[in-house]
Amino acid sequence: ANLWLRVLQSISQLTLLAATGQIVLEISKYAYLQEQVESLVRVDKRVYGEISLEFWKYKTNGADC
Repeated sequence: ANLWLRVLQSISQLTLLAATGQIVLEISKYAYLQEQVESLVRVDKRVYGEISLEFWKYKTNGADC
């Protein structure tokens, strides 16, 4: 049911994203994801109509982005 959460967890656990890379999720604006999923943090969220674009990257030491 919460596919996006499982995808973010897998990317974090398997270190699939480059250190300076960014993930862009397109989800319903009504979907809820917490601000941090393991070592990934949401750095931006933009809503366009019924769609939300969320931008995620690895959390850095001492800062979220």
